[in-house]
Amino acid sequence: MAVGGLLALTLTVTAPGHARLRLQAAREDAVVDLRGRVVCLDAEGGVQRCGGASSRFALEMTGGEVRPFRPGDPLAAMFADERVRERELVVRAREASSGELETIRVRSVRDGRLCDVDYFCEVCNVVAYAPGPCVCCGRPMALRETPLP
Repeated sequence: MAVGGLLALTLTVTAPGHARLRLQAAREDAVVDLRGRVVCLDAEGGVQRCGGASSRFALEMTGGEVRPFRPGDPLAAMFADERVRERELVVRAREASSGELETIRVRSVRDGRLCDVDYFCEVCNVVAYAPGPCVCCGRPMALRETPLP
């Protein structure tokens, strides 16, 4: 996978009234597609049994490699749902220089087909990416897996 470059323009002030512009390359986070199942992490980053208060998650790939998601990743809230953790997933994520992942998109693999995963309220036609009540009517959102064409 090719990693794109991002150019940054830096303004350096060396003396009053004298500024120097400098063009420098900055690292852009790589975008990766990874396949595996979500596991929960303990405070030290080790894999643990998922409990009610688990808030750190990682993707465990087939070979056993564990890739943690960034703390506070807003789309990682979906992984609190046990039904999502039970599925084989394909996660598109930004990979930070620290190796942590920030979720862009989550898809499940069902019967060999990729499916978009989200939560849906049929009453209000509202889509969300975390379990919980509908922001409109307060009814529980339904987990939805929509097969891709």
